[in-house]
Amino acid sequence: MSFADEWTTSGTGPAAGMRLNGWQAEHGTSEAASLPDLDISTAALRGLSKEMGTLHGRMTTALTNLEQAHTGLTTATKGFACTAELKKVRGSWEDRLRDVRNECERLQTAFTKAAEAHDKNEDNTKQEMSSLSPGPSWREDRPNSPITNFS
Repeated sequence: MSFADEWTTSGTGPAAGMRLNGWQAEHGTSEAASLPDLDISTAALRGLSKEMGTLHGRMTTALTNLEQAHTGLTTATKGFACTAELKKVRGSWEDRLRDVRNECERLQTAFTKAAEAHDKNEDNTKQEMSSLSPGPSWREDRPNSPITNFS
C-alpha cells in the first residue's frame, strides 16, 4: 500500500493524529492513549544505511563476477545462434544490477541524512523545551515574610 493510499484510508478523525513520545497521553485527552506514537530511532536509521552500503558492495561484486564469467564467451560460442541472445541476457542482468546498486546508494544517503536531521532536530527541540521550562512558582519567588510561621 502506498503512502497516499494509507493516508486516505486512515481518516482525519482523532485516531489519525500522532502523539510525540507519549506526551499527549499524560497531558491530553482520553483519546490520546489510543493514538500511534511517533518514535524515531537514529540507530535504526544508521543501521539501515549500513545495510544499504553492504548491498551496494554486493551488487558491485555481482557485476564484476558477471563480467568475469562472460569473458571469452563470445569467442567460445562463435557460430552458435544463442550468442546474440546471451549478450542480451547479460546486458539485461547488468542493467538490473546497476539499478539495484544505484538505489542502494540513494537509500544509504537518504537514511544517513534522515538520521543526521533527526539528531539535529532532537537537540534543537530539547534546547527549545528547556528554555520554556517554568520558572519558580509564585510562592518560591516572593520574599519570606518577617512574621514567623506566616507564608
